[in-house]
Amino acid sequence: MRKIIITSVFTVFCSSMLAVNAGINEPKLTVPQQVAEPVPMKVHTIEVNHGKPGASIALTYQVQETITAGETINVNLAFRSNKSEGQLRIEMNADTGMTLMNAPLFVIDLPSTSSDLNAQVQTTTNGLFYLNVTAKEFDAQGNGLRSRSFSVPIQVGPPVNFRSEELRGTEQSKEKIIEMPAERL
Repeated sequence: MRKIIITSVFTVFCSSMLAVNAGINEPKLTVPQQVAEPVPMKVHTIEVNHGKPGASIALTYQVQETITAGETINVNLAFRSNKSEGQLRIEMNADTGMTLMNAPLFVIDLPSTSSDLNAQVQTTTNGLFYLNVTAKEFDAQGNGLRSRSFSVPIQVGPPVNFRSEELRGTEQSKEKIIEMPAERL
């Protein structure tokens, strides 16, 4: 009977010592932090010589490739100007159906070390929308020089197929001829 009691006391003592030292000797488990995958971005540059003559301003924009309706969309706009003094005034407005969440007017002093602006827009419906941007150059005295307009396309949701693609799928065997009434002289 004595052997059983001593063995029981020894077992209880060892168990309590293990419980006390458990925090010291146990290796700590580290759970790796999940790193958010980078969001695929669409990057495009509109150079100075693109389009109609205007101010010598180039625009590089970044916008997410996949956007769902209802989420806030961050559009990064980077401007490059050949002017060494004065100001660059940026005015933005959003298409109908899209809301501009921040101020529509920004002023960048030239020469600028950083010409990046972040515009935030939001829409509740799917479709192709445009963020319209006008950049105006001003000299050191505040006189307006030239301006340049840009439109940044923002695709929300899946792209919509055009009607011509729908017709091609349904009328495979028919000729692609449009019949119109003739004019009489």
